Amino acid sequence: MNEVIENMRQRRSVRKYLPRQVERDTLEKILAAGYAAPNAGNRQQLRAVVCQDTKINEHIGKSHSILIGKFNRFGPNVKLEPEDFADTRLRSAFHGAPTVLMLFGPKNFYFTDADGYIFAQNVCLAAKSLGVGSCIVGEVLDAFSDNFGQELLQKWGIPETHRSVAFVTLGYSAEGEKPARANKYADPLWV
Repeated sequence: MNEVIENMRQRRSVRKYLPRQVERDTLEKILAAGYAAPNAGNRQQLRAVVCQDTKINEHIGKSHSILIGKFNRFGPNVKLEPEDFADTRLRSAFHGAPTVLMLFGPKNFYFTDADGYIFAQNVCLAAKSLGVGSCIVGEVLDAFSDNFGQELLQKWGIPETHRSVAFVTLGYSAEGEKPARANKYADPLWV
């Protein structure tokens, strides 16, 4: 089978990571694959932040988890509150990954999400080919909406015209290589 297709078939999301950091040269190769992704109108407006700061990753990952939990209970108009972080059982949506790629794109562009997820998929496939585990964590709510997140965006120079689109966790799997799963999709309709 073709090497690229086999890489796609074998890639699995990793949700348990070793504390070992991904090396810079490896990350640069992975990012190059992301930047090679097609995007609507060739606008190339995504901004990527490679975060290897444990404190930041934990906070944003927990923010994401809080918002998803609140959304599931209360609906779409949920916000982060300082007391949300008091629960010591709260887990980060980033699964302890040592590196998190954070993608930002224009708020008012119809194809921002599509561009972000295509970029993320390229990153995951490149990571797999280099022996690095990954998982796409979708950003449907704003994990940067509290003061901590807003300060980060300002510090990183993310314009107010952009929003978080998706995250990709990167690291080395604590569970080793898992076999590919069998396809469970319904058979296609051939017309």
